[in-house]
Amino acid sequence: PTCVDCGLIGHYNNSYYKCSKYNPDTADSVGTSCKRNQNFEMKQEKKEAKQQKTNNTNVVCSNCKEVGHSSSRAPLSHQSFTRKIPFSSCIRNNESIIATTSSSVNPQSAATIKSRIISAYEDVRQLIFRAQIFVNYYILMHKDDIIPDCIFKQNFWYSICQLVNNRKATNGTALPSDMIPAWDTFRIKYPAIIYKVNLASGNSQCISEACIVVATSYLNNIVELVEAKVLRYIRYILQNAFMTMSPDHVTKVAKEFCYQMVCKGNPV
Repeated sequence: PTCVDCGLIGHYNNSYYKCSKYNPDTADSVGTSCKRNQNFEMKQEKKEAKQQKTNNTNVVCSNCKEVGHSSSRAPLSHQSFTRKIPFSSCIRNNESIIATTSSSVNPQSAATIKSRIISAYEDVRQLIFRAQIFVNYYILMHKDDIIPDCIFKQNFWYSICQLVNNRKATNGTALPSDMIPAWDTFRIKYPAIIYKVNLASGNSQCISEACIVVATSYLNNIVELVEAKVLRYIRYILQNAFMTMSPDHVTKVAKEFCYQMVCKGNPV
């Protein structure tokens, strides 16, 4: 390609740092956006136009489909406050009557429910936190090996939580063959890893949902972030080796050929 600014071959315009007419940003060039130079009258006109759009009673919300507001962030949308439902509205004083105000709530019932909620959160947090500590220890022990695929699955994390709870893993097939010996060694060296608790009815479902979140987070961190970093490094090497190649071609070659060769895939 030929530069449209300096006329030399090897880049497209003066945005390239090796162009003779390249102008790097300086302290004086910061804050020169046109938006910063708007006068008071222009800002008032934009503010009034925005208010007219907000006060339009014929607009339809894209979430709840009700008329009078445009999004769930508007004060008129019920979704702006149902995300934080008052605790009193979730309590039943008996089998059929739901408490409508804080004064109609039975204090004893509220205290009992609150203690159960706090206990459930505490149990889930303790089990998941300790499970992550052990799994990270296991990964570091096998840093030169391929990470087992089971780490990215819910059943694996649920089985680890059972071990942390000083119970036998009910699904032994979800764990690698050397996981139990590694766990026995780890628990002897660090006995505080055990969090023995008798889970209340329904709390196991909370742990199961938390295991899904943890498995997904490990998958995202190991797969997505590493892949993006490798691709950025390959693009950097290619761009410096072939400066006349367009950025689009560099991205395509890096993703469809070089990355596949590095990962032993199917290069195009």
